[in-house]
Amino acid sequence: MTAALSAAQEMLWLLYRLAPESRAYHVVLPVRVRTPLDRAALERAVAALPVRHELLRSAYRERAGCPFRTVLEVSPVRLRVVDAPAARIAELVAETSGEPFRLEAGETFRVVLIRLAEADAVLVVTAHHIGCDATSIWLLLRDLLAVYAGVPPRPLPYPPGAQIEAERALLASPRRAGLESHWRAECAGAVAAALPTDRPRPATRAFRGASLVVRFGGPQSVRATAHALKVTPFSLLLGTFEALMRRYTGLDELVIGCPASTRTSARLRDTVGSLVNTLVLRSAFDATSTFAEAALSARDQLRSALSHVEFPLSLLTGTPGFPAPKVAFTALVTDRLEPPLPMVPAGADEGPEVRWYGLRLALVDAPHMEGQFDVNAEVRLGREAMSVVFRYDVALFDEPTIRTFADRYLRLLRIAVAEPRTRVDSVSLAEDVELGEVLAFGAARRIEPL
Repeated sequence: MTAALSAAQEMLWLLYRLAPESRAYHVVLPVRVRTPLDRAALERAVAALPVRHELLRSAYRERAGCPFRTVLEVSPVRLRVVDAPAARIAELVAETSGEPFRLEAGETFRVVLIRLAEADAVLVVTAHHIGCDATSIWLLLRDLLAVYAGVPPRPLPYPPGAQIEAERALLASPRRAGLESHWRAECAGAVAAALPTDRPRPATRAFRGASLVVRFGGPQSVRATAHALKVTPFSLLLGTFEALMRRYTGLDELVIGCPASTRTSARLRDTVGSLVNTLVLRSAFDATSTFAEAALSARDQLRSALSHVEFPLSLLTGTPGFPAPKVAFTALVTDRLEPPLPMVPAGADEGPEVRWYGLRLALVDAPHMEGQFDVNAEVRLGREAMSVVFRYDVALFDEPTIRTFADRYLRLLRIAVAEPRTRVDSVSLAEDVELGEVLAFGAARRIEPL
């Protein structure tokens, strides 16, 4: 049986054809399991995943320049077991999750068990973005553990591929014109924000990246300030990020990307797929703009964008006047996901342990989805902790440049949380020690401080 692709999947297929060895579109979720595992039961659970989720037993091919999906009767994926010492966890997670997928052969996901001891292992679930997103990878882990424990997963109320059919019906309807008109108006004359790079932009992208993770003291202060401003925590975090881009670029108006879920129906809550649309957010600043105003503006941008989220913006990529985002900002709210794995705290390699279906589980930190944008900042917001993952293109940036950018974001965020009425342009981007060094250097070279 063959099926059409969504607009997002067509773009991901093109990106795969451009760089089939890249891991930029691999979605990864590794979990430490400190409980003895029944290998046969785990193998049966892995085999059950593609039976439940059609996209996991699909091959992606192309005929006469038109990509399509073929549903396979049997998935080629089997559980892989690797024995290794605990000292090699990070290395093996990166190695196994980074192995290229062969989408033409139906290789779209894998499950690897890194066995450390009889009652200690790391379960690594990896899927290609063409059939999976950040929410889906948690759904796959949830379903895997449920089947392993003998618990029937929740029924899927939406038939496989129905959301793709719904998108195609929308694009063939009169509503398309109104949605497309909105986004073209939003993009008219807009400039995509970009950071100064360490090296010239290469003619061809390699889609290779790296990650830098920074922690913010506690999400309670962010939530409190957001509540006082009558915005969501994400609006406050986004507005502060846009303020930082304003400071870096000097632009009065700028555009960034915001990957957002298209799970607009409750029927899609358990659907595994690439249900994401990278929205275009356009912000405006002047010399009097405050962090509070930036948060309120971000709130309004999100409301407008999400009310038009059905239109796949990948259809506008490459068209005249479309400011393809080079920098993106998004969030993953981990306390809404199952299993409820707390985030990895500062200075640790894995998060606090929880019990789920009789198993002792802990989230393992692992970089993934690197190299999709010049820079992509992903906030991970949990009940007791908050971190920001800065993924960046290694062809453009060195790690110290991104670390400085990350430090400046946290600096602005602390000010936005403590004193939201502060003017964005009035804040120095440099910490006191760094500012002293710049002033001393600038005294001789006539360089103005940041």
